[in-house]
Amino acid sequence: MSKSHIEKLAEQIARDWVDKGKLIEGGWVGFKNAAIPSTTPPERIEQMRNVFFAGARHLFFSIVMLCDDADADATDQDIDRMMLIDEELRAFQASKMQTEGNA
Repeated sequence: MSKSHIEKLAEQIARDWVDKGKLIEGGWVGFKNAAIPSTTPPERIEQMRNVFFAGARHLFFSIVMLCDDADADATDQDIDRMMLIDEELRAFQASKMQTEGNA
């Protein structure tokens, strides 16, 4: 399956953010623009930003710690673990789409 124009653009933007050390900040900005009403008080937005970054930090450090050997190629168990993380996130997204009609 070939990537759509939107997928290619999103991938390029993510690569640019990573190269600038701003992947999580970029994700936050996208999330904020898509999901948080403009009438939300600034204090609440800052709280949500803190939660977003805390989740990103947890996931990143968990992935790093769970790798069998950081200096070696990924093992089958490493790949299985990444697939389980992907499945967990997809299940969460699907449950939100079911209950809220969008996610």
